[in-house]
Amino acid sequence: MVSLFHVMGLITTGEVGLCISYALSLTDLMNFSVRMMALSETNIVSVERIKEYHDIEREGPFTSEYPLIDAWPYSGAIEFRNFSIRYGNSEKLAVKNMTFSIKGGEKVAIIGRTGSGKTTVARGLLRLVEKASGDVFIDGVNIADLGLRELRTRITIIPQDPVLFSSTLRFNVDPFNQFPDSDVWLALEVCQLKQMILKHKDGLMCEIEEGGKNISIGERQLICLCRSLLEGGGILILDEATASLDHAAQILVNEVKDKRDRAPDVDQTLRHTPCIALH
Repeated sequence: MVSLFHVMGLITTGEVGLCISYALSLTDLMNFSVRMMALSETNIVSVERIKEYHDIEREGPFTSEYPLIDAWPYSGAIEFRNFSIRYGNSEKLAVKNMTFSIKGGEKVAIIGRTGSGKTTVARGLLRLVEKASGDVFIDGVNIADLGLRELRTRITIIPQDPVLFSSTLRFNVDPFNQFPDSDVWLALEVCQLKQMILKHKDGLMCEIEEGGKNISIGERQLICLCRSLLEGGGILILDEATASLDHAAQILVNEVKDKRDRAPDVDQTLRHTPCIALH
């Protein structure tokens, strides 16, 4: 086309050279534009992730001014009054108008099929999910009046999938370094883990992989149970803690659980199988 314009006398020879020069550079510019578009498409994922985190509903205050005594919960009595929970902006309630009470020292099993709301009850008690309506009282104190730290440090939960960090055994048992080694060894002995740890040359400093990948499922649950022994607390929640264990491991975990003598104590066990719920 440039040659045609030149033959027709519409452009000069110099302008022909200029057009050819720009045409050659245009190819590089097009390649650069395509690369930038591909890079932008890749990096926009980071923007989406930032927006996702920004839109997450914030939890309640970490602490509060509520005059809570150090011995709370002193009996562990729990009362749910017309308690309802929904997830996110869903109109459907996961738990609706639930009303029941647990006396201090009682062991209570909540039994139901998958998706019936058993774990939701535990999440509501820990305020991992905020209520839609109703109230929960522990020893007469409305948990909505408490800071999250004050509430969650008084409740111990052992989930179905044990939470273990990539660190030492001691850190996983006592993450805030609150207890002396003698107490840690005593808790390990109660949980029947002491002999296993003594076989390691590093003892309490032996490494645990993230999620406890280098130990058995039963040992993971026993480590979590050992952590609960040290932390104490007036309320213990087992959210299907033995569901993925074999029969021998279930018996071992239940024996250790029965030795948990931190009183007062409410053992709220959430399981599918009625016969197991009798423990």
